[in-house]
Amino acid sequence: MLTLLLLISLFQWSVGRPHPPTGENTLAAKELPPAQNNPAPTKPSPWTLEWSDEFNGAEGSVPDATKWIVETGANGWGNHELEYYTNRVQNIQTQAGKLVITARREGYSDEQGVLFGYTSARIKTLHKFEQTYGRFEARIQIPRGQGIWPAFWMLGNDIDSKHWPACGEIDIMESIGDPAGSTARSTAPATRLRTASRATPTFPQPRQSTPPSTSMPSIGHPTRSS
Repeated sequence: MLTLLLLISLFQWSVGRPHPPTGENTLAAKELPPAQNNPAPTKPSPWTLEWSDEFNGAEGSVPDATKWIVETGANGWGNHELEYYTNRVQNIQTQAGKLVITARREGYSDEQGVLFGYTSARIKTLHKFEQTYGRFEARIQIPRGQGIWPAFWMLGNDIDSKHWPACGEIDIMESIGDPAGSTARSTAPATRLRTASRATPTFPQPRQSTPPSTSMPSIGHPTRSS
């Protein structure tokens, strides 16, 4: 059983000014020492939070249906994937402010009685959120192991009419079996200029206690045959 943890914040920002913090933890100027009453001016941030999901719903619940679509089915998804994507809490649920996607090695039959040896989950924001420009961020803890492929990516909102790859794709994070081999790249159709960038970051080794584990943001945890 392999688990993908999204230790989210998943943010989208656009140009603008952030709102000042509020709440009881905010210090009023009169509470500050005299030397801090007139701090040096600072340049305002150029970013404003437009959309986010902290996955802080009821413990053990599926993601917010107003923000996400939980995709189901199994057709290889163009990658020879072996799993069946479900909407069960055994495969996808919120836990302590995190989205937890779990790939399981188990027998699972679909509505036609076809038997699969693996299950997992994937979600997308199609028709619920899209943005042309901005900054997209997520904190993600991923497992490692041969045959797994956790990913966080974006597709064009014209995918229904143009289909993939003509709609375009930006892969923010892919880890094919090993975090040290994670990649980041963009894909454009053959009829347009194709650009790609690849990066191989260094990740710390996981502790033994680690579970064995628009554009429109999408998150998935497939299992490959090779």
